[in-house]
Amino acid sequence: MKLYKKVFLTLSGAGILAGCTHKELVTLQGRIIDMRVNRNATAFILDIDGDGLADRQMSIKDKHFCDYVSIGDTIRYKTKKKNNVNLSVTPRWGNSYIVDINGCTLEKLQQRHQINLLRKRWGQEKQR
Repeated sequence: MKLYKKVFLTLSGAGILAGCTHKELVTLQGRIIDMRVNRNATAFILDIDGDGLADRQMSIKDKHFCDYVSIGDTIRYKTKKKNNVNLSVTPRWGNSYIVDINGCTLEKLQQRHQINLLRKRWGQEKQR
């Protein structure tokens, strides 16, 4: 019976540890070659390797960040997934999150959004 307990505990412990392996976040950078605005999110088609063809698809749910992204922009993000990615605008909360868009961090884009809301109230032109 003691041998059975040792073998069972060893095998179950090894199974649990194998399931808890840590996946590393990989930083990817891509150029936006197409975008489609849906009701719930905006889908972006990315070119990762620079050949002008679609390599990845990602979607962003927050609409006010999508106002500052256009075709031809470069986006860097961290992810554990290899193919389609649903990006979180809040950093480090999900498996995938945006690092920067055209070199602007999300904090700068949030500040730019707040400035544009103020300018819109006063009837001035907004900045991109």
